[in-house]
Amino acid sequence: MMNEEKLKDLEKLGIVPLANELKSYSIEELQEMLELVEKGKYKKTLKSGVVGRLNSLRNQKSVLNVEPIEAVAPTSTPIVLEKTLDADIIKDNPHQVRVDLKEESVISMMDSIRKDGLHTPVKVFLNEEDKEYYLVSGQIRLTAYRRLKNEDNEKYSLIPISLSEKEVYTELDFTREALIENAIRNEMTTIDFAISLKKVYDMELEKDKDLTLAIFAKEIGISRAKVGRLINIGEMLEKDIEYMELLKSLDIQGERIILAVGKLQGYTLKEKSRILEDNKNGLLSVAKIEALKNKEVEEEVIKVASKSKSASYSKKVSSLGSLFKKYKYEDFSEVGRKKIDEQIKKIEAIEDEMKTLIKDEIEEL
Repeated sequence: MMNEEKLKDLEKLGIVPLANELKSYSIEELQEMLELVEKGKYKKTLKSGVVGRLNSLRNQKSVLNVEPIEAVAPTSTPIVLEKTLDADIIKDNPHQVRVDLKEESVISMMDSIRKDGLHTPVKVFLNEEDKEYYLVSGQIRLTAYRRLKNEDNEKYSLIPISLSEKEVYTELDFTREALIENAIRNEMTTIDFAISLKKVYDMELEKDKDLTLAIFAKEIGISRAKVGRLINIGEMLEKDIEYMELLKSLDIQGERIILAVGKLQGYTLKEKSRILEDNKNGLLSVAKIEALKNKEVEEEVIKVASKSKSASYSKKVSSLGSLFKKYKYEDFSEVGRKKIDEQIKKIEAIEDEMKTLIKDEIEEL
C-alpha cells in the first residue's frame, strides 16, 4: 500500500537511484503512486520518474502484444509512445554527450535486437522550426538499427521511438537527458562522461548561482565525491587536448589515474604515456603516481639517491687501475701477462657496452 511516507523517501532520491528503485514496482503500484503524487506537493523529478517508468512498462507490453495499460497523465515533458520512424531520417543529437561509440557496444546491441527486438525505444524531439526529428537519447540503439537496416531493409526499416512533445529543446535539455540516461546505462567512457557532466553543471550554474556540487550530485544521482572528480577531469581535459587524446588511445578509464597523471608537472606527453602504461600493466600503483608532485623535485631526489651508487661504481672501476700502480705489468710471468691481456679485452668490451648503454639512456631522458 503506497503512502505519503514512502513517497517522501522516494522524493529524496536522485534521478538515477529513483529510476532504479521504481523498477521494483508493478504497474498497479506505479499508477497508485502517480495518483498520490498528483494530489500532493512533490518534486517534478518524482512525477517524471513515475510517468517515465509507467510509459516504459506500457511500451514493453505493446511489444509483447499484450493489451497496453491506460495512458498516464502528461508531465512537463509528455511522451507519446507506440510510434516508429525511419532510422535514417532521425538527426543525431546536436549536443551528443557520447563522443566515442565503442564498436563492441554497437555490435552487442545489434545482436540483442536481432534476438529480442528493441524493447527500449530511442527518444526523439520534433523541431517545429525545420520539421526535423532529432535524437535526444539512444545513440547506440539508433546506430545499431541503422546498420541492421543495411542488412535487412524490410525488417529494420522502422525504429521504435518515444516522441517528446516538448515545444522547445535547449542545449541543456538535450545534454542533461542524454547524460542521465547514459549514467543509468553506464555506457559512456570516463572522458565523455566527465566533459558532459561539467558542461551540464556549468549550464545549470548559470541558471542558479547558488547551486552546489552536493545538490547537483543528488539531482544526477551520483555521489558528491565522484561528481567532484569527474568535473575536475572535465576541466583538466578542456585545457589539455593532447592529454585527452593520449587517454583515448590507451583506453584509460580510471578516474584516479587520469587525475593523478594529469596533475604531474614538468612531464612530457611521452613520459606521461609511459607512466599510464606502467600503471595499466600493474608496474606502478595509482598511490605512487599520486605521490609524485613535480618532475624537477623527483629528479633531484633520484640524483641524490643515485650519488652513492655512482661513487660505488667509480670506485670499483678505478680500483683496477690502482692494481697496476702497485704491481708492474712486466713483473708478471708470460702466462700471467697472457691471462691479464685476456681479462683486459673483456673489460674493454664491457666498457664499450657501457658507453652505448649510457648514451641510449641519456637520449631517452
